[in-house]
Amino acid sequence: MKIPFTREHGAYGMAITSFVIGAGVGGTFKLWTLTTLIAVILFIMTKFPISILLQGREIDRGMRRQFILWSFIFLHTGFLLSLPLIRILTAKILVFTGITVFMHLILYFLFIVLKKERTILAEVIGIGTICLSGFIGFFSSGGEVIKDAVFIYLLPLLYYTASIFKVRSLVVKERREFFMKVNLLYPLFCSIIVLIFAIMNLIEFSVLLCLLPLVENISVHFKKAKVDIRKTGWIEVAKASVFGLILIFTLR
Repeated sequence: MKIPFTREHGAYGMAITSFVIGAGVGGTFKLWTLTTLIAVILFIMTKFPISILLQGREIDRGMRRQFILWSFIFLHTGFLLSLPLIRILTAKILVFTGITVFMHLILYFLFIVLKKERTILAEVIGIGTICLSGFIGFFSSGGEVIKDAVFIYLLPLLYYTASIFKVRSLVVKERREFFMKVNLLYPLFCSIIVLIFAIMNLIEFSVLLCLLPLVENISVHFKKAKVDIRKTGWIEVAKASVFGLILIFTLR
């Protein structure tokens, strides 16, 4: 029986990086930090079979049963691995985390049911759902301040949303000029948002440094050769690693 494994490798990269950022800022690594990370990966693996079932695709009964079975296995195993963390969290943090995750999942799966999962808004919500692993990592490593958790979610969301416009600038022919312009202006938009947060004394001005990797996105405007998606993917992995390291040091 083949495991239904999503090919969206970027989702795993975003989730792991966000989780490590949260855990790095939290600063106290425990055994349940690792088990929670595995749980997060399992929850992401659930996305593929559940999406197929919600989209109403014509698949044979045996395949449908396999998707239902693997969805249950992923969710059940992920929940069991999350229990050590759930037991130590305060009621306030549990309620905050539960409501936030639930709202993101409802919105994202609604787009899937409506077959609108390829729209920009749906992709942003999808990235936001993945970035929730950041404050889960934060809470699993001893973090307790909800304000800090919010920024551990918001900053990766701002950063990773840039990838939507970069990829569309590279591979989408329709409205390419529009996406090129947005891709060029988006790093400036992120900088303004972070600067406003810093002026309001919500975060340090040094957090602006974590946006430096977004400068590479501008290189899209100078590429004339055929796009190498695999190379682009590895570039994004390297950029995300730099972003994550800078963010950990500036938020701690």
